[in-house]
Amino acid sequence: MPAWKAGAVIVLNEHTRAALSAGHLAHLVTINADGTPQVAIVWIGLDGDDIVSGHLSDAQQKLHNVRREPRVVLSLETGGRNEHGLAQYLVVHGRARIQEHPNSSSDWRMCIWGLM
Repeated sequence: MPAWKAGAVIVLNEHTRAALSAGHLAHLVTINADGTPQVAIVWIGLDGDDIVSGHLSDAQQKLHNVRREPRVVLSLETGGRNEHGLAQYLVVHGRARIQEHPNSSSDWRMCIWGLM
């Protein structure tokens, strides 16, 4: 069983932290009510070991999906290249939660946790 399914806390290594902090856009995949994937481009950052992304409207489909089904996938290019010149990328599987931003009732953020 993957560590994230068992509820284990996983610490991000320096390469993963660098990729998540580099300012690249990420693809966030959530699950629609009918089981189909919903993909959205999000800006991401780190808050400790939490991956966070800001969302200005609580009406967004991705937020509805996370409230119903917290399993998510995040993918992004890291900015690096491998020995063949191909773009390196990072894929993160996890569970998300919605937390209201403490400074504004209209600013929401999604914290992804339970990384594998």
